[in-house]
Amino acid sequence: MAKNGAKTKNWKTRLIHSGVRVPDGYRSLASPVFRGSTTLFPDAASVDDRWDQHEAGYTYGLYGTPTTLELAGKICELEKGYRTIVTPGGQGAISLINLAFLKSGDHILIPENFYTPNRKLASMVLRRFGVESTFYPPEIGGSITELLRENTRLVVRNSRVDHYGSSGRARGRCGRARAWSAGGAG
Repeated sequence: MAKNGAKTKNWKTRLIHSGVRVPDGYRSLASPVFRGSTTLFPDAASVDDRWDQHEAGYTYGLYGTPTTLELAGKICELEKGYRTIVTPGGQGAISLINLAFLKSGDHILIPENFYTPNRKLASMVLRRFGVESTFYPPEIGGSITELLRENTRLVVRNSRVDHYGSSGRARGRCGRARAWSAGGAG
């Protein structure tokens, strides 16, 4: 019991339900970190789990916390984008692209020197979903059009590890792939 007769909270309760409050009107230039593991809502009816931040505002989970939304919004603004999704790393970002754009019966071209976990994703997981993968030598240049098929949906270009090609060669490969997909000659 407290000296005034009121019951004090157990230390375990105080860890979660602290009496400490940020003073009203306090603002910082740095955005606070909002955790996705424990989220408070006024009542159960207020919980919206549609996972569409553009309709629902905040949704429960790591996608959609105010911290994540602010970061995505700033990146989108700087890049003059339409919408941005923040992933925890490169593996997640590349997997997200593959899973968003590829379906059973599609084909993807991937450089042989591409990030190993994503090559495994293509050869093991995507294959189970009926997606064909072809791994091409990064120095392939314009010959990449010989690997394109009617069902080629994605052509991956690795600029970080591609020691064989300059960005000009990469632009040429991308241009030939675009021309091929549009039905023109590369």
